[in-house]
Amino acid sequence: MAEETIRLAWPDAGHARIVLNRPGRLNALRIEELRGLDLATQEIAKRGARVVSIVAAGDAFGVGGDIGEFGGALEDGRIEPWLREVGSHLNPAITRLRAIDAAVVVGAQGHVAGGSVGLMLSGGLPLMPALRLARSGVTNRAIAADLERVAGDVARGQPLGPALAGVLSPMAVQLLA
Repeated sequence: MAEETIRLAWPDAGHARIVLNRPGRLNALRIEELRGLDLATQEIAKRGARVVSIVAAGDAFGVGGDIGEFGGALEDGRIEPWLREVGSHLNPAITRLRAIDAAVVVGAQGHVAGGSVGLMLSGGLPLMPALRLARSGVTNRAIAADLERVAGDVARGQPLGPALAGVLSPMAVQLLA
């Protein structure tokens, strides 16, 4: 059985979590992952959520489209239908995330490029390693753990502001403001 490269979980009532799970390829997005994102966001929109967290396994949030798949489509002369299919999944997924009536929180680490940037920016609160430059002293694993705690708090009805108290340094909060 193939490993799920896009996982949707519901850790708490009202909290949907999308995990990009292709760390060996820096979470590069193939058509398979884009379909998974499309289906995951459709389910979230259907079921409803107070908070959606998007995280990635491994050292990179995502390097964008899979260059190998892109090259194969180019070599096989099927680049135009391939690009249409990419757009038919990625664009609706991002649009759905931006339109959903929920807090969308993204925990991004390492490389973020291409379509992964759009996915990261679908969140109202991207938490990136750059926050460490703001002297937060928080490691990526700590950010991920804090993200899950904040998402759970918001899912249980706590306002986002108090849920973030103590998670980010004052300098990081200024960077996000």
